[in-house]
Amino acid sequence: MLEAFGVDETAEAVYLAMLQHPDAPPAQLAALLGLDEHRLRTAYDDLAELSLLRPSWQDPTTVRPVSPEVALEPLIAHQRAELADRQLRPPSPSWSPNAQANAPTPRPTSRKSWASTRSANASNN
Repeated sequence: MLEAFGVDETAEAVYLAMLQHPDAPPAQLAALLGLDEHRLRTAYDDLAELSLLRPSWQDPTTVRPVSPEVALEPLIAHQRAELADRQLRPPSPSWSPNAQANAPTPRPTSRKSWASTRSANASNN
């Protein structure tokens, strides 16, 4: 559900568990999901970065999940803006491993350079 916004499976599981158990302390969430403290804190950081968690009004040292209706709106708006930006950018030239091999040979600009190019090509063959 949240992969499109860059949320991995662990962070998504933490977010969903927090929505179901908003008052659960971190240790209880970790036990419920089978996570160690480090993985839980990493998920918290990822979710907070996307504004899916906020500090609790009662206790600023704890976090609460932001409701999906509120949290997803700015994420969707951000993705729409990125898509619009990509559509406005000119396409980048496609890279091909054979680009050098298929590149046209530069044409000499004078008779002398033509002769030296011709003799160089003859000695390479």
